[in-house]
Amino acid sequence: MKNSWSQLLFILLGFLQGFLEWLPVSSSAQVMILSSLLGFKLIESFEIAFSLHLASALAAISYLYFIKNPKNTFLREDSRGILDNPWVKLTASVLISFIVAYPLDLLIREVFEGISLDAVMGIIGVLLLITGLLMSKKGIKLKENPSFRDLLIAGVCQGFSVLPGISRSGITFSILLLLGIDKTSALLWSYYIGIPAVLAAGLYNILKIESYISLELILASSLTAFISGFASIGFMLKVAKRVEYSQLTMSLGLLYIISSIILFIV
Repeated sequence: MKNSWSQLLFILLGFLQGFLEWLPVSSSAQVMILSSLLGFKLIESFEIAFSLHLASALAAISYLYFIKNPKNTFLREDSRGILDNPWVKLTASVLISFIVAYPLDLLIREVFEGISLDAVMGIIGVLLLITGLLMSKKGIKLKENPSFRDLLIAGVCQGFSVLPGISRSGITFSILLLLGIDKTSALLWSYYIGIPAVLAAGLYNILKIESYISLELILASSLTAFISGFASIGFMLKVAKRVEYSQLTMSLGLLYIISSIILFIV
């Protein structure tokens, strides 16, 4: 742990992670870039960003349980067949995302040991552009409840969100929209399948950062991430029908690409 780092910095990182996690922009990318610019190695920044996912997941669980009861959505599901059962669909989607994400996570840890910050920013920028382009597409017909196949596809896409720059909520939300799911239902299901993945990522990485970050700083940033995450998920659900997030995501991607070129030249 470097002496220049302070509790205030980690509070800022926690706020960014918590607030951006449930918006369709990559929270891990923003936290990772800021951490790198302030002195951490890329692999350490990667672990810090994903360790804060634990607090984000707990915030989402709290919001959906106490404010917007998910049982109302599940009860509207058609459970006549095993593949129509909402818990079966949810479980399958989460499992396939873990299968996709695990080898990618191992690859990222190898790559980040020998890659420069400008290259990472360029890669992140391209991935944000791809996410934004996906989100700009419109589904032809709308249905309220995603099928087993729909959530399986969303789970595969969620696995790729371990790559910094690909927004987990952004890519699953946009894929469900492309599959013809109603916007509100797509957003809620994006959160439902995301919570176990975000929870696992947080637990996995928080064990790694304990070796170089104090417990006090971990708790401070996690508490901030929980509070801002709770506010973020409520904010996103309220404005989802009025805000065009694909344009924001693509603009952020262009900004990263330009920044990576400037860093490379300098």
